[in-house]
Amino acid sequence: MIDEVDSATGNDTFVNFLGMLRNNYLHSRWGKENAFPSVVLAGITDVRNVKAKIRPEEQHKPNSPWNIAVKFTVDMSFSTEEIAGMLQEYEADHQTGMDVLEMASLLREYTSGYPFLVSSICKLMDEEIIGTPEFPTYSSVWTREGFLAAEKRLLDEKNDLFDDLTKQIKEHPDVDKLLRGMLFEGIQRTYNPQNDTYRLGRIYGFFDKQGTEVCVANRIFQTVFYTYYLDQESLNDELSGNVQNLKAQFAKTGHLDMNLVLTTFHEGMTYG
Repeated sequence: MIDEVDSATGNDTFVNFLGMLRNNYLHSRWGKENAFPSVVLAGITDVRNVKAKIRPEEQHKPNSPWNIAVKFTVDMSFSTEEIAGMLQEYEADHQTGMDVLEMASLLREYTSGYPFLVSSICKLMDEEIIGTPEFPTYSSVWTREGFLAAEKRLLDEKNDLFDDLTKQIKEHPDVDKLLRGMLFEGIQRTYNPQNDTYRLGRIYGFFDKQGTEVCVANRIFQTVFYTYYLDQESLNDELSGNVQNLKAQFAKTGHLDMNLVLTTFHEGMTYG
C-alpha cells in the first residue's frame, strides 16, 4: 500500500518505481519475475494522473497501460449497525446506560458514517466533554445533549480534515461554484458520473448521492461549508442580493407565505 500518491507523482524516482512494479506484475504472469499480488495506490485523485507520468500520451495504445488497474469499491463509511456494534463494546466496558441505537443513529445522521467524524465525536465525548459541569458522568455525556456538545466542539476546533476541505474548494472553482449554488440558492443537480465536477467532489468527500441528485455528504460538512462561505467577505454583496430575491419569493402581496417558508426549510434540511 502506497499512501500520498498524488503528492509524489512529480518525483521521477517514484514514478519509475511504479513503472517497475507494473512491469514486474505483467512479467510474473509468464513466470519471468516475482511481483506483489496487488498494489494499492492510496491518496490519489485519478490514476490517469500517474499514467501520464509513466507513459507519455503519444505512446498510449488501446488497453494500455492501466489494463491491470482496478477501482477500489469498498464502502469505507460506517453503517448504523456497525456504529452500534462499536458502541456496544464501549458500553460493556463503561456501563454508561446509553441508548446505543439512539446514539448510533445520531452519529450516522450527522456524519453519514464518515470514519474520522464518528471517531472524533466519540473521542471528544469520552475524553473532553465528560467531567465538564454540564456533563459530569458517563451517563450524562452519552446522551443527545452530550453528543451535540461534542459536535459543536468538533466544529469549533481546527483540524486537518476541515482545512483540507476548504483548501480543495479554493483550488477547484467548479466545485466551489456548485457548492455555493446548492447551499445558498437551493440549486438541485442530477448526479452524472461523467461530470468531472461531481466526480471530483465525491472523490474529496464533498458530495454524495441522494436518489438521483447530488447532495452535500453529511450534516457536519454542510455546517463547515456554510461557516466557510459566510466568513468570506466577497460573499456579503451576493447575500445582500439574495435576500432581496428571497423576500420577493416568500413575501407576496405584502404578506409572508409561511407555508412556503416551512416547506422550503423542510426540503433544505431533510437528506440522507
